[in-house]
Amino acid sequence: MKKPLKEKLQIEKKHIILCEVMDDERFLCNFLSYSLEDKFSAIQVINVMGVENIPEAIALLPVAGGFENLKSLVIVIDSDDNPQGASESIQRALRECKLPVPSRPCQLVHSDDSCDHTQLSVGYALFPGLDQECMPGALEDLCLEILSDRPNVNKNALMDIVNESIKKAEDLNRPFRCKHKNRLHTYFSLSNEFVGAKIGGAAGSNAFDFSAGVFAPLKDLIERCLQND
Repeated sequence: MKKPLKEKLQIEKKHIILCEVMDDERFLCNFLSYSLEDKFSAIQVINVMGVENIPEAIALLPVAGGFENLKSLVIVIDSDDNPQGASESIQRALRECKLPVPSRPCQLVHSDDSCDHTQLSVGYALFPGLDQECMPGALEDLCLEILSDRPNVNKNALMDIVNESIKKAEDLNRPFRCKHKNRLHTYFSLSNEFVGAKIGGAAGSNAFDFSAGVFAPLKDLIERCLQND
């Protein structure tokens, strides 16, 4: 049975990242462990069991136990088909709770006199572009761009097969609602290591290159959060 959202939002550390679902949480934990090493121990990553719960999660944080010790909050969600709408939904939820409101992805905003919580810094990022304001898509799109090179696997040749398979299926009048998911999981299914894997599990098995330059804005955002201790 899933925990109620209020139970999940028990503040245990000084820095919190809110994300959509468990796969996002495990992906981010693997990224942070790789990128920040021992500094990762200061960060609590919480999935809110669906993007629709982000506004409620933000509203619950100020009344959660331990909020007075919280130094930073970062929200990471998919852009999906509407990057502007994703940004605006986060900004609106923060504004309604009188929390600092970044004007763009990967901007870190500190509290001022208009906010109720003077110790808090807030930022957000959008998959797949992280700091890109107008890039639609989701975590799966990012994953497809950062696939690790594998021994005895021609990654580009395998992706050509994946794309050809997706196109042939669509030519049979089978449009895909979530093509990014179909592409990534088709790639996994054609491998020995990751067949049947979810993103979180694949991230823990070195499926992705966390040193890729696309992560620089998110890493920088988190490192600036950690300076606020």
